[in-house]
Amino acid sequence: MTPLSVSSLVVAILGWVTYVPVVKTPGLRKTLWPTRALFVLALVLVGISAINAGPADPKLDAFGIATCVLCGLFAVAFVVILRVPKAPGRPEAGKPLPLFQVTSEEGKPVSPDDYARKGPLLLVFFRGFW
Repeated sequence: MTPLSVSSLVVAILGWVTYVPVVKTPGLRKTLWPTRALFVLALVLVGISAINAGPADPKLDAFGIATCVLCGLFAVAFVVILRVPKAPGRPEAGKPLPLFQVTSEEGKPVSPDDYARKGPLLLVFFRGFW
């Protein structure tokens, strides 16, 4: 057990802990660079710790192995589970809406184009309670 291997495990755990706040930050959501940077730092610390243990025969202790497992699990989770596939035809912020019509409360067909001509349009889809 070296201080570097313990700190690498702490940094890897911080990587997992920071995932939710980073995802909730719009500017960081697509790249997750702070979380990725923490996992890269953890792996660098593990590598330095293993080399310092014995340059001729580098070894990982239990903390180093746990760090590698946490980093590997995040990599698998990020690639397989956490990636939300893009739905075809899904409108995105700032892009023009596809043509569609909805029924108003009075039963008349309404198109977003009817209101967009008057100025900016904000659509809110109230899903209700169930």
